[in-house]
Amino acid sequence: PTDACRSPTTSIASRCARRSRSRGRRRAHGAVRRVRCRTCRCRTATIRSAEPDPGHVYVVAPSGILAPQRLERALASLDTLGCRVTLDRAATRRWRRFAGTDDERAGAFARAAAHRGSGTVMITRGGYGLSRIVDRIDYDAVAASGKRFIGNSDFTAFNAALHARCRAASWQGPSLGEDFGRDANDDAGPDPFMLHSLGAVLVGRAQSFRLA
Repeated sequence: PTDACRSPTTSIASRCARRSRSRGRRRAHGAVRRVRCRTCRCRTATIRSAEPDPGHVYVVAPSGILAPQRLERALASLDTLGCRVTLDRAATRRWRRFAGTDDERAGAFARAAAHRGSGTVMITRGGYGLSRIVDRIDYDAVAASGKRFIGNSDFTAFNAALHARCRAASWQGPSLGEDFGRDANDDAGPDPFMLHSLGAVLVGRAQSFRLA
């Protein structure tokens, strides 16, 4: 990365990538089939393509910068819930007040749609920034991916644009930092109702509520 992209959170991204690779070895997302090479008859392995896993969360940063400490707490919270997390390569970058340049942040949606294995995409935080890139996102790729894109705040612009362009659904829901990165001075951790609702979205379970 260039000097403009280096930040204290680089080590966080590296640790997350190592953690993700380590988990991937323990929790395989595709069956492995042994085959023989037709040329030299040596033994090789072919890995069939993986099905998207809703519990594998791909994190994008379309708006402002998320504080490194909050990011660490959020990753630990999702880890406790049993989620596997992949950080987009631009999620910890900095450009002015944003998490990367406009092109880097817009490109994160295409990378999320193309990422193999993950079934859920979540933003790091809301605020301001997504409205600057709403016309640069590949909505056809997002809709074709079949993934659950979740966020709030200025993510509403993405919700509306995706539905207007492709008639595809996305979700208003938690963001990584604001909902999972709380410390002891905040409310007592992630909201239980939010966690229940998010769990239903991740597994495709219908919900019913009784209004008082």
